[in-house]
Amino acid sequence: MIKKLLLDFGVNTNEINTYLKILELGKGRAQIIAEEVEIPRTTVYGHLNSLCELGLVRKGFDKGKPTYFAEPPNTIIDIQEKKLQSCKNLVNSLQEIYKKESSDSQVIFFEHKEGIYKLHEESLINNTNRLTRYIGDMSTTHESYGNRIDGYQKRRRDKGIRNQIISSEGILDLGDRYTKHNNKKFLREVKYLKGMKPLVSGLFNYGKTVWITPRGSSKFIIKIVSSEFAETYDNLFNFLWSLGHEV
Repeated sequence: MIKKLLLDFGVNTNEINTYLKILELGKGRAQIIAEEVEIPRTTVYGHLNSLCELGLVRKGFDKGKPTYFAEPPNTIIDIQEKKLQSCKNLVNSLQEIYKKESSDSQVIFFEHKEGIYKLHEESLINNTNRLTRYIGDMSTTHESYGNRIDGYQKRRRDKGIRNQIISSEGILDLGDRYTKHNNKKFLREVKYLKGMKPLVSGLFNYGKTVWITPRGSSKFIIKIVSSEFAETYDNLFNFLWSLGHEV
């Protein structure tokens, strides 16, 4: 297990024994470490230099002689946190370029369940206005996605993203999932339209993104990124919301 984790961190297979030995000793000269791991001293120098670059080992002097010192194991956490921050800074910089280079309108086709689940998670990451809106038959949605819907709703709530739903009367047959108590608990507002027939498609919106999901399908979603289309959707939603009945 330790060796696998070290590989994931960036220590190559040949360097692992050298690192574990110096970690055990605490410090040592290259010649001593080479004798302990039974490899040529010239090879150990290469290992130690790589370990120094990773931040796991530092080079210094002990009694006037060049010596290598093992850094405390929790140094790995500090190193990874710095790498994570660097990654975040890089993503932010790239995102600015992406926003400038991307057109305002996009149509993207997502298929297969894993692609669709990934799209759901994206709505939790990129949802800057902290609101999602859905028009569709929730009973059919639960049939298609099962317990995944419940897990998604919990993660959405934990991120403080509100949810508004307009459904058919079929939502009243979903037991205690959509009671006033649970709706409040999950930052959710729900209305239904009397006599509303099941839609050909479900419509989901956050920001300037709108999804279109064929009714009863968990196989693909069409994602439309368009300010104009999202505005039209909002107008439709607001009109239907004014006609709806609270659950």
